[in-house]
Amino acid sequence: MLFAIPVAWLQLVHQRVKFIATLAGIAFVVVLLFMQIGFREALFDSSVRVHESLHGDLFLLSPQYKSITSQQSFPRQRLYQTLGHSAVESVTPLYVQFGKLRNFQDGQKYPIFVFGVDPGTKTFDLPDVNENLDQLKLADRALFDRGARTEFGPIVKTFEEKNKVLIEIAPYNDIFKARKLEVRGLFKIGTSFGVDGNLMINLSTFQSILRKGPQTKSTLGLLI
Repeated sequence: MLFAIPVAWLQLVHQRVKFIATLAGIAFVVVLLFMQIGFREALFDSSVRVHESLHGDLFLLSPQYKSITSQQSFPRQRLYQTLGHSAVESVTPLYVQFGKLRNFQDGQKYPIFVFGVDPGTKTFDLPDVNENLDQLKLADRALFDRGARTEFGPIVKTFEEKNKVLIEIAPYNDIFKARKLEVRGLFKIGTSFGVDGNLMINLSTFQSILRKGPQTKSTLGLLI
């Protein structure tokens, strides 16, 4: 056994070029494997980031629900019917939909994920959101995600300098119906593989910009 390792080593380095090429190939496979694991973990972590930040013990959603960005909804009356159960203390509707946000520097419009929240109740377990809920009690005010991609423009930097920023948002499929909003706070959820940034507005502003007709359906229902 004392001579097993030296003999094996000599066999490996007998043809050094092939030996180095083999090591390089194995190293490449190992690096690629860890990269794939990293991408997978990033996908899983980012896809549930919103869900983990929601304030609720139980969640009501559509039977056709696939993901939070696919926008399946259910009648809002179903959410309030749950109050008939003694274990349910309160319910909160949450609306989500994509809009188009205009970069105020270059004029380009980019998809952004918009949350319609009730400023009178706690929807997210995010301190930056809950500290600024009063700002959303007025129409045409918004909170912007400081973790959004840079394509939306220097919104975070401008807000930190001036404490407010004027932005322009339009329905995803009708960019000509744009409306100006005033960013009055920042929060952080961050991006995912399907979302480049997030915006929060109150329910009435959400309805007037992104939805047509009566507010009879919710995307998610939060139960406590």
